[in-house]
Amino acid sequence: HEAQRLGMPVRYLEPGNELYIGDKTYERLYPTGADYARAMNRWIVVLRAAFPDAQIAVSAADTSSTLFDGFYGTRYKTWNDQLYAAIHAADAVALHPYWFPTPVDGAITSAGSGAAAWASFHDEVIDDVPPALDVWLTEYNQMDIPFTEVGVPLGAIPGARQTWAVGLSLAACSLDALADPRVALAVVHSPLNGGPTAEATQSGGNMEVHALLADGSGGSTLFGRTAENIA
Repeated sequence: HEAQRLGMPVRYLEPGNELYIGDKTYERLYPTGADYARAMNRWIVVLRAAFPDAQIAVSAADTSSTLFDGFYGTRYKTWNDQLYAAIHAADAVALHPYWFPTPVDGAITSAGSGAAAWASFHDEVIDDVPPALDVWLTEYNQMDIPFTEVGVPLGAIPGARQTWAVGLSLAACSLDALADPRVALAVVHSPLNGGPTAEATQSGGNMEVHALLADGSGGSTLFGRTAENIA
């Protein structure tokens, strides 16, 4: 309600961020996508009463990612089917597609990875979203493989440099999203960003998220973090 107090219209609500990942609290509160759906069904009633003009999206997983499938396991793989079977009254699903060139990929491979990632994401994820629900991309980007999430010290394995090739990769994905009639909203995470610094205290995959500009390379000014997941 603080946004309303400031005169800002509340148009979009996403209750819960990536609750399908392997966080112990998330696993305890929402053991399955169906458990999350049942909780959101109750919350949607409350949110609609408070924000009658807002659209509401529930959080679905990008199961086209073989990296995340392998890392998060069965709960992640089955999340969407169980969510879609149990949810009602939502307007959309919120998805966070990320793709991962390897540290040895050259510029040409990296530049083409966005289009390739979109093709898999469309066929394996968007096509499974129930027709009554819009698709929101409330995060998406190319990123390095998040080795830090499995305990590898930050910087121990170098990632792909943030270059023109990354920009082409992200542009290809963005154009495909714009052309897709199911996609009602798309937000890049994050458009301004910097390399890891002493001030950037988070130690997860967000450290490896690429920026559109200002990463400190090529003489650009290092802006630092502009978005972090802080629970």
